[in-house]
Formats: sequence, C-alpha cells, structure tokens
Amino acid sequence: MVSRLHCRETVKTIFIASGVIVLSVLAPACDDGGPGSKQAPSITTIAKVCGSQIGRDQRCNKLDGKDPAELKAACAADSGYTLFREDALVAEAGCFDTLACDLIEDSCLGLAVRALGVNQDQDELSKGCLTRAHTCNTFIDDYCEAVLVFTDDARAKVSACLAKTCDEAEVCFNNLGGR
Repeated sequence: MVSRLHCRETVKTIFIASGVIVLSVLAPACDDGGPGSKQAPSITTIAKVCGSQIGRDQRCNKLDGKDPAELKAACAADSGYTLFREDALVAEAGCFDTLACDLIEDSCLGLAVRALGVNQDQDELSKGCLTRAHTCNTFIDDYCEAVLVFTDDARAKVSACLAKTCDEAEVCFNNLGGR
C-alpha cells in the first residue's frame, strides 16, 4: 500500500463533447509515476460503485421491479470487482452517479480509463488481448479495455488466460475473479 505521505491528491476531469457527462475523479498521484493507486479495491469502494450503479438504474427506471437492496448485495458479492484497481472503481462510481439514462453503463469504464491517464495504444497486454479476442472469437473483448485498470495480479491472470487455447481462454476469462 502506498503511504499517504508520498502521494498528493489530484483532480482529473473529462468533458464529453455532447456536454452530457462530466466526470471528476479525485485520485492519488504517487511518486512512482503511475496514474494512481494500483491496489485492489476496499469493500467500501466496491459497495460504493454498486450503490452508484444500482442508484443509476433506479433513477433511470431500469430495475424492472427488482429490490434495490438485493441488487446492491448481489453486486457487492461479485468478486469480479476485486480485479479492478481502487482508483478505477472510484472513477466508475462517479460516472454512474451522473451518467445520463440514454447512455450505456459501459461508457463509465472508458471514462475511468481516460481519467486515470491510461493509454490502450501503449499497453501491450491490452493490445494482445484485443488481437486474441478477435482471433479466437470465443470470449468478449470487454476484458481488453478493463485490463488497463486491473491490479497487477489481475493483469497477470489475464496474461495467463491469453496464453491458453481459444476454448481454454474463454473458460479462463469466465473464471477470473473467482466467478
């Protein structure tokens, strides 16, 4: 864990051309030159992102009669969130809080990636993942963008999945995060 003595708080803001979304992220910028914390998320952060996601669904009338408390509990139990860096989930939560109802939730991952200053074109694992996803056509390429804001441990798991045959890679990706 990075000591707070060696970090300073920075604010990064992204404005979307349509003016619909404004994402402000308060993220630690640390002396290691990285875009922020690479630690796994806390239970509190996972609960926050789940609350923000379900809150948006409730605000946009997308719950289809389901109990928000049950949905939040199921979301918080989703071990896939442990793959993400703490700062990435904080960014996603902020996005869900302000995301317009006519926009898809997947756009929050892209906003988090950009807010944290991670570049997909410069990340060999992400590029390799996209190539493999298109070659195999057995697993979705969503992981290939998400890997940009995964913890180092989760990135190693993705790399191991990519080294497998296409069918094995699909199973591997489906089991990431203990699912």
